[in-house]
Amino acid sequence: MAVRKCLSEGGQPGSECGNVVMWFCEAGDLCGGLGDELRGLISSFYAALVSNSVFFVRWHKMGQDILSFFASNGVDVRPPGGIQSCATHSVIDRSWAEFGTVIQTIQHTAGCTLIRTNTDPRLWWGHEQPVLFPEQQALHATISRHDGFGCAMAFLFKPLEVLLEQHLRLPQNFVAVHMRTGDGDMEGSLEAVDAAQVNSSLHCARQLAERLFGGAAFHIFFASGSSAAKALAKQQSVPLGHTVFTTEASAAHIDHHKGVVDRHHFLEGVWNDFVILQQAKGLVLAGSSEGRVSGFAWTAAAMSFIPAEYILNNDCERSITNRTEPNRPIDDLSGGSELPVRGR
Repeated sequence: MAVRKCLSEGGQPGSECGNVVMWFCEAGDLCGGLGDELRGLISSFYAALVSNSVFFVRWHKMGQDILSFFASNGVDVRPPGGIQSCATHSVIDRSWAEFGTVIQTIQHTAGCTLIRTNTDPRLWWGHEQPVLFPEQQALHATISRHDGFGCAMAFLFKPLEVLLEQHLRLPQNFVAVHMRTGDGDMEGSLEAVDAAQVNSSLHCARQLAERLFGGAAFHIFFASGSSAAKALAKQQSVPLGHTVFTTEASAAHIDHHKGVVDRHHFLEGVWNDFVILQQAKGLVLAGSSEGRVSGFAWTAAAMSFIPAEYILNNDCERSITNRTEPNRPIDDLSGGSELPVRGR
């Protein structure tokens, strides 16, 4: 890449080497959870795309180089050393208009821009948000809103085979539930488990699995930041009539966890649930008593291109987080019992 070579030889972004957009989230930076961070990374990638800039990523959390958990798909996003004099923008939990203002600044300014953001990339597809850039129309015509995140991730990265090896023993047929509880559950400040929501999500997962797999045997994977919720879900295997399985380690929040962990504990506390969710054929997004759902689970589903009709909420309806049409009950889902072929 000409820009990388120029920068590696001591040149600087701008008229000398070309423009650079770099998404960053470092230790001590508040960026949100893993799902929030991935969404911000991809929104920044699209910002680089529409501003004709080279895209780089700088990402370290919990003592780990997070990029080491991804394999490059022929695109090297690690920045070369020596880049200086970058303008820095922070757009955390802000509106699409505020993020759009940053992009407009990038488009009209030569040089290097650092962006720390968790902006949802689905906002590039408009809907109730204003269309701020002509390039958005091309995105609308080429990629669906539901697939925009997954397509960008597939362009940049591919799963590390070493991470997938431990999941080869997963059952062939399984759907997943992710129950979003308070972030404090992952740091020892427990909130009460809503047993009714746990049961409701499992019954919805069973209906979804029966729709997907017909009469074939299946399992249900239950992920949650709450160890109590996972224990309660496993107890439902017998009355539910199907095996419910979980990971054993306590979950850790990538943004709230204080201190450094080794690679093994990062895999157990953050990464394993994320990778297993990507292997599921369908997903139930279960909110806490406050009605929250998880960007962690949504990004996992989007990376593996789980069709929108197989991402449901606790009421067995298409999740509001990816719905583009009115809710439909599960019995009205289109298609047969076979899942379409999914990309990675």
